[in-house]
Parts: sequence; C-alpha cells; structure tokens
Amino acid sequence: MTTDFDGSSGGTQAPSALIPGAKDTGFSTLSLLKQTVADRIEIEPVTVTVPGGRIRLTCHTDIPEKDLRRWQKASLPREMRRGREAQNATPLDSSQLVLAVAVLVYSTITIEVLGKGDEWMVVEHDGVPLSLDHDAVLSAFNALDTTSALVTIFGRESDIIQASQEVLAASGWTGENGGRDEGDPQ
Repeated sequence: MTTDFDGSSGGTQAPSALIPGAKDTGFSTLSLLKQTVADRIEIEPVTVTVPGGRIRLTCHTDIPEKDLRRWQKASLPREMRRGREAQNATPLDSSQLVLAVAVLVYSTITIEVLGKGDEWMVVEHDGVPLSLDHDAVLSAFNALDTTSALVTIFGRESDIIQASQEVLAASGWTGENGGRDEGDPQ
C-alpha cells in the first residue's frame, strides 16, 4: 500500500488501496498533476510597440485581480470611490487613462528603444533597467508624473489605453476568448 504523500500540503492522503478502482502502478497521478500545473504556469511577457515603431515595452502578464480592482477604483472620480457609489460605478464613470497608466506602470519590465543596426536596446541607468515611473524617465521628458511621461512617449492618450488593453488581454482580463490564444488549453 502506497501513499504518495510529501507532507507539503499539511493534510492527509488516502492510500491508493483505499480508493475504489485505484491500482498501485508505481506511477503517481499526483506527480503528473503537479508537473502539468508547473509546466502551464510559465507566463510569457507581452511586447507592446509604441506608435512609430522605435520604442517598445515588455510587460509581464501576471496581474492579480486585487491590483486590477484597486486600479479600477482609483480611476473613479473621488466622490465615487467609497461605499455604494464605488459598487454601483460603471466603466463610463471611470477614467480609462488613469487605469491604463496604472496597468502599464505596474506591468512594464523593460523599456526598449530601436538603436542603430535595428538592434533593440534596454533603456537603463547605471546598469539597471528603468521603469516608467523612475525619476530619470520623468526628468528626461520634463514630466511631473507618469501620465505626462506616457503621453509624451506614446503621443496620444488613446494609444496608451490601447497598449494597456493589449497587456490586459494577454493577462486574460479582456478579449473575446478571455485573453487566451486559440491553442491554449482551458
């Protein structure tokens, strides 16, 4: 009789001999499940190209629901952020730009610029890749905040919103198919 229990969950597992129809084959279906989940968890970043094609952002696509809800609430007018007003708010009540900026600032891993010889180079300062809200980026564009810097980088507010929608779609939060590629397993 085998148990295939590693103690990591803190619970107990029924021995295979006690499970109706289970056979002791030496093969652990629990191990197979763990490996399948581990293989699937590899999350690919998404690359968003700024209009003009010479700047791009590489963004991670692991956006927790808690953060998304907080950004959505922050995108509401001040008087609607508390109590029932926030619960009854619609997307038309919120600022899409505020939400878009939060998504891009949170998710951007690297800012890249197309250099000579068509080679993408990571924008860095003292060897460290810069984030969109880094003081050096804000200073470079004489911006007081990240929204102003992003408007300067992208050119139009609607392009910022489009870029954030690409990140959210790749994260599974929007899109007709839930942000999944057609070949992805559900």
